[in-house]
Parts: sequence; structure tokens; C-alpha cells
Amino acid sequence: MSKISDKLSYPEASPIQGADYLIGTDADSSPIEKQTKTFTISDLKDFIIDGLFDGVSYRIPVFTAASAGADSEKIVSSLISQDTAQQSGSFILGTTVTIDNGSGAGSLIVADAFTPFGVSTFEGDAFFKTNATINPDANLYLLGKIYDSNSSVGNNEQVLVSDSLGNVTWQNFQGSGLEFQGAWDARTIAEGGVTDGGNPNLQNIQLIAGNTGKYWVVSTAGTASLQGQTTPITQWSPGDWAIISEDDAGNIFWDKIDNSSVDGGGTTNNMAMWTASKVLGNAAPVSMIQDPGNNSLTIGNGGGEKVVVESILQLQGAVEDSGATLGTQNQVLVSDSGGQLQYQNISTLDVESAEKIIQTVRFSEAVNAGDPVYITGYNNGLNLTEVGKAFASDPNKMAAIGLAVSNQSQNTTGEVILAGDFPDFNTASYGVGNSLYVAANGGLTNVKPITPHLIQKIAVVSRSNANN
Repeated sequence: MSKISDKLSYPEASPIQGADYLIGTDADSSPIEKQTKTFTISDLKDFIIDGLFDGVSYRIPVFTAASAGADSEKIVSSLISQDTAQQSGSFILGTTVTIDNGSGAGSLIVADAFTPFGVSTFEGDAFFKTNATINPDANLYLLGKIYDSNSSVGNNEQVLVSDSLGNVTWQNFQGSGLEFQGAWDARTIAEGGVTDGGNPNLQNIQLIAGNTGKYWVVSTAGTASLQGQTTPITQWSPGDWAIISEDDAGNIFWDKIDNSSVDGGGTTNNMAMWTASKVLGNAAPVSMIQDPGNNSLTIGNGGGEKVVVESILQLQGAVEDSGATLGTQNQVLVSDSGGQLQYQNISTLDVESAEKIIQTVRFSEAVNAGDPVYITGYNNGLNLTEVGKAFASDPNKMAAIGLAVSNQSQNTTGEVILAGDFPDFNTASYGVGNSLYVAANGGLTNVKPITPHLIQKIAVVSRSNANN
């Protein structure tokens, strides 16, 4: 048998090659056991690679086993790969390492320090369970979604805000709260606009948290309707802002900042009036002066101005005449030759003509319209004459002083016509020119009473008609 030595070699022996033969023992030879066999170095290489390695190009190898920590005799491809592993001189051409299991999943967990140099791209989720320090000379690119401490992703234009413990959460951006969007034509279609929401159509803008603070400035006046906090907003003038607002309860709505300007000037204590569009001045030519001392309001400046009241004028307080005098009971306002009004007693008036004379009285019993009445007494508390229904058959209930103007109940105040025309009374049962008398049992009759009844002619029919 030849001697094998690691010190000696055959003369002119070549370097080891894959085709060189090795001598070994066949573990499974038959029928002769453990026969000597020869194999090449290349055979040995293939045997080791096929049994120990199972990977693909550019993947970094890792030992595999049925469970973590178990002994392993096999190396397979790991999650980590690089873009290339070709060698160029003493350098490897690869530049990028990727963690990917082949289906788009892969995570990197660093127990201690992780120091990237150059550009590092995290295309999936990145969790930093301890401190993560970014070198001030390095750049950080966030290409994916960012979750806050509540595992929530930020909404449109939200910012990360820290609390007292240093935890950050996504919140609506407040800052100045304003973000100019452009000009807005507030006209509706009926007003010559493009849409009923103006141009652009602000009714299509979503009322969401991400849009709070956005505003448009009105360029053309109009009545486009935008939903306000409680009611729609429909009045828009140039310069106004249409802004999306949010209250403390999180309700989001349209709001209006009124920037319409008003110019002008006036005199102290004078009431103002519009002298032009968006211009205020004294209420000329009529001066309206409020005296804060005695709570009076003066209308006019003594130049003959007049106040026109086209609706109901209600006087709830006392009324003074042109001499600043209040009237006493049963006085009336009488004009003089200059048109000034003065209070006078009725008894001093010289009445030259009248269509009828009416007296206010107190009815001591119920009567109907047109019933003749007589005097029953005087009501001192009301300062009114009391009357009752006259009867031609009873001398104690005569003579009549006039006719009741309307139906009255007992102890009510009403009017009696003493003389003149009595309209709105049914005279259809009488003829024109008929004399009317106090009836024996009260009321009117066109038949003259006879003795023993008293005779009192009280009216003459001038028109025979149901409505008189």
C-alpha cells in the first residue's frame, strides 16, 4: 500500500481540481460490505451542496429547522436579499438590501441600535419599540402611512399633537385656521349665476374636519344658500367670507364673516338714515334728534316737514298739544288758523254742522240696536249717564233721548245717537217718509200710539232698505 503523507508529493503534481479522485469506503456496498470506492472532488462538492444548501441567487442564507433554537444542518434563503451579488474586482456590485418573503411581507426588529447610512426606505410598517435617533446629517423619508399612539391614521390635513406624557395623536390642524381658496360668485341660477351654489358650487364642498378653515371671498353679490350652524345663509355681499367652521362639539358648518363696509358720518344724538348704498348720515331733510336727558325724540327742524304714517298709529301714552300741554278729561284737540293743535273743552266748542250727534252712556239693562232709551240715572264712578229701554206704555220710562247704536248687555258702556243719520239699521219694513214712534212695549213702530199710551215721534225714514 502506498504511503500518504502531508509532507511529500509526487514530482510535478498539479493543483487540486474538481476532477481529482478521492478514495473512500462505500457504506451500502453489496454483496461485499464496505468496498473501496473512488469519487471526485466535484462529486463531494455536489453532495455537500445538495444536502446542506437550498437557496436562490442574491438571497442571504440562514440555518433552518422545525423550531427556533433547534440544531440545524441545512442552510436556506432568508427574508433578506440584495439587488445583485456580482463581483467587480474587490467590490460587490449590490447597493440595496430588501426584507421580503417573496409575497410582499417582511419586518425588521432591532433589539439595540440601528444606524442607517445614506437613504433607508421602509415600504411597510416600521415599529420603533425603544428610542430611535435620526442623525441630524441624515434625511428621513416617510413614504407610507403613519400611525399615532392610538393606532389611528391621520385624516386630511391633520397634525400629530403630543400630550403631557409625550404620546402623539392625530388632531385637526388649527394654526391660523384659515386657508384661502379663491373668489366666489354668490349668484344663483335665477340671478344669472352658474349654479344655485354659486361659482364655484360651494354646496358640493364636503363639511368634514379636513376642510375646516377653508374660505372663499365673495366677488359678486348673490343669495346662494349655504347651511349655517342653525339656519341657511343666503345674503352675500362683495368682500364677505364664506368659511367652513367647527364648534366645540365637533359640528361642522358654513359660516359668514361679514366684511361689507359702511361709511358716513352724523351729528351727535341725531338718528341715522341711509343716504346712499352703504353710506349713513343724518336723517335729512327731517332731523330726528334723541335727547338722552328727558328721553324725548324730536322729528323735524321747524321747517314744515311732515311725518306720514301709512299704517296703524297706536298712542299708548299721554299726548301733548302743540303747547306741550296734556289734555284733561273730555277735552279734544282743536286746530287753530295756523294748523297748531290745542286742547279745548267740548262745552266751549261752536259746532256749525254735523251728520249726527253721538253720546257715550252706560246701559242699565240689555237693549237692541235702534231701541229708544231714556235716562235712568248717572254713574259717578264712570262719569256717564245711565240709560234704559223706553216704553210708551209706562210714563216712568219716558221720554226717550235717542236710539241705541248697537246691541248692548246690562251694565255695559256704549253709544246712543241723539240726532242725525242712523246707518246700518234695517228699515225694510217701513216706507220712505214714515214717522217712527216709541212703541208701547219698547222699540220702534210706524203706527202712532193711542191713549192711554204716550206719543213720542223720534225718527223719520229716509231710506227703506235692509242695510239702510
